[in-house]
Amino acid sequence: MRPWGAVAALSLLPLALSDLLRTDFSTFFPQYNEAFRYILGNDSLCGEIYRDFRARNYENEHGDSDTDPFKLRKAEIDPVSAAFGLDSVTHQLVDCILKNTPEIIKVRMASAQVLLGLTPSLLAVLGPSPWHTGVIAAVGKRRLAALLIAAGSPALSPSLSSGSHLKDSFLRPRHNHINIPVWLGRDIRAGRGAREKLASAAGWAVFYVLAVASIGNMAEVSYRIGSRAIFTFVQGDGWLMFLWAFLGLSIHAIGAVTVFLRVKHIPIPKSEMAGPNGRVQKRIRIKILPPTAATKLITWFTAVYTVVHVFFGTLLFSSVLFVSVKDCVYIVLRLLASVLFCRLAAGFFTVLDRRDAEVVNREGRLESVALSMDEDSK
Repeated sequence: MRPWGAVAALSLLPLALSDLLRTDFSTFFPQYNEAFRYILGNDSLCGEIYRDFRARNYENEHGDSDTDPFKLRKAEIDPVSAAFGLDSVTHQLVDCILKNTPEIIKVRMASAQVLLGLTPSLLAVLGPSPWHTGVIAAVGKRRLAALLIAAGSPALSPSLSSGSHLKDSFLRPRHNHINIPVWLGRDIRAGRGAREKLASAAGWAVFYVLAVASIGNMAEVSYRIGSRAIFTFVQGDGWLMFLWAFLGLSIHAIGAVTVFLRVKHIPIPKSEMAGPNGRVQKRIRIKILPPTAATKLITWFTAVYTVVHVFFGTLLFSSVLFVSVKDCVYIVLRLLASVLFCRLAAGFFTVLDRRDAEVVNREGRLESVALSMDEDSK
């Protein structure tokens, strides 16, 4: 489980970037960028407040004072803002921008917030579950692949079946799966022809490139939102989007722990590894242990944690301000691209593990998907 040790380091990344991801209002999303820049650059609109904000922002980045430079003095706050607790120059600047924005643009930004608010739930439905990444890491021992898939798909759907139906998932016949070539997805060093080795190596290279690209895409979108927009409920903390993105890693890790506690690998004699042509065949022999109180507790905790994570994501996305509908669609499509790739990759690796795995029951008898299909057809 060593690759999963990187989860803790990645989860601390948002805290390390907390001072770097503070919205400075220098750049907005493309569609309304010029309009908002005009409002901030015009002294008759919000120019004076914006200059005050930039001076305080510079003091925050380079000063050594323990006080919050963004907080206004009581004499600088009007009674209405004070009554609502709006006591920072950031609140004052956002309020000024909104006052000088046409009402139709405010309505469009509200529509974008509705669509963005649905995004975490949509990503959770389409993304891989902790059970998928757990099987990839524990059964197939592709732990780096599982880590990349988890990092590229932060949103997960709540489930109470993470590992609870593990044995059925390997032995239940599935007639709607695509048949995968025997050599595909196996160890590159296995005894096969040069053409098969080259195809396998190329396939792994494509996966790693696309997986890293998916993670980079997710990180860049999070950075773009945190630096070019602002959250209505907490202003200036753009790193919260990174926190949401990488908190999903810990959920995947907890789900993987559940599967690790349920799976025991059984060594296979070398005599049984040879194929009909003398080539080495990769086979996995596992024993699925019955669920314990610990695994059930972890499963319930994972489900509750996932619900909180989806709620936190919905809160963040639905409160993003200064985003147009066009920019919103662009954001959603980019997030969907990363999540869909990770879901396809997780499904592919899971099918490989189902194909290669042999399950040992309590009596020591081997069962497999193929045997279950034969018994089901009789």
